[in-house]
Amino acid sequence: MPRPRTLLSVAIATAVFATVASTVLFWPQQSNLPEGVLRQQYERYADRWRVENRKEPERTDVLAALADSFFLDGQLNEALACYEEIPSDHPVYGPSARLEQAKVLIQLNHAGEAERNIRTFITLIDSGQQYTAEQAAQALDLLRFLLEVELRFEERQEILRVMHKLEVNGTFDSLAYCFPTALRWNGQQAVLWLENFWKEDSSNLWLRIALGRYRTGQGRLVEAQALLEECCLELPESRWAHAALAACYYEKGDWKNVGDTLGRLPTRGRSEPWLLLRMRGHFHNHAGEYDEAAKCFELAIQEDPANAESLRGVAMAYAGLGQPEERREALRKAGVVARIQNRLGWIQAKEGDLEPMHEIIDLCEEIELREQALIMAKLALKLEPENQDVRSIVERLAAANPEKSENLASHSRTSND
Repeated sequence: MPRPRTLLSVAIATAVFATVASTVLFWPQQSNLPEGVLRQQYERYADRWRVENRKEPERTDVLAALADSFFLDGQLNEALACYEEIPSDHPVYGPSARLEQAKVLIQLNHAGEAERNIRTFITLIDSGQQYTAEQAAQALDLLRFLLEVELRFEERQEILRVMHKLEVNGTFDSLAYCFPTALRWNGQQAVLWLENFWKEDSSNLWLRIALGRYRTGQGRLVEAQALLEECCLELPESRWAHAALAACYYEKGDWKNVGDTLGRLPTRGRSEPWLLLRMRGHFHNHAGEYDEAAKCFELAIQEDPANAESLRGVAMAYAGLGQPEERREALRKAGVVARIQNRLGWIQAKEGDLEPMHEIIDLCEEIELREQALIMAKLALKLEPENQDVRSIVERLAAANPEKSENLASHSRTSND
């Protein structure tokens, strides 16, 4: 009676072999899945893709579908894990994966990584990768948001310039582009966003500098000083860190440390942070070096003409230089900018109200901010296209500023959608 036992042994051995073989074959696939993704989920989306497209999916096909689903369901870490495994050079999913990954990272408060992904997306589409106009607009808006929260106004201005050329700007984008530092920059929500970013990445220099500037704006000068001194020690060549620290000392009335902080930097260059130009100007005024102060503030005004602080600073320099007419004109413009700031508050409180827009247009013309007047007029016309009075204002300003009008109106989308 040995045969039945032999057959049973063979059956058991075969079953064991099959189980082992299945495990060996299956385990690498299971271990290669992104963190948090179950094999059943992967197979379900693979089956769905197979049915919808009538062919076998590649791994990236399934990962892209899984990532989008996780994102919609609020499973951010799982979505991030899937997006991370989609290579940037993938001809179909590469750019969109970087953009969607950036959106997830922002929700997870990873600002630095989000910015890197957005810039990768922009590089990819510049190199000819497929994208849609909507994706390009989203990328610009997300980058604008990050730069705004981090108080990187100079970089944000360039992004806003592109947004206007592509005509993907909203009301706030137009206001920020025309009056980059006239709008309130240290509101409660902006501070909260920055603090959340900083908690997730406290080593990020941009976040630390921004936090120091927010603390200065809040009057928490001791805290700001400690943060910014540390930044300057770690990166002694950073003009942004030194400008922020100088501004903190300026608020404290500590002119010695303002001078020491600025003295650690090279002499004024052709391109400097706007805040640094203002701090240099203030210190030169304090030291009685009015000619150099005037140069600093004039450069700052070229970059940001609606900054009342720079206008008042250059007025002080003109007074020291014995130029009363120039002083009066600078103070007049500073007064007009203050009125513009007041109307900007009205627009933000009640979007779509044309009355303060009309007043801002008039005020801009009063101090020769022609480009700003034209943009505000176009914004008003966009909100009320049937208003013939507004249309006439746009036509008049466009005729007076043909180059600006053409630059802002013309654009070419080179998308491959």
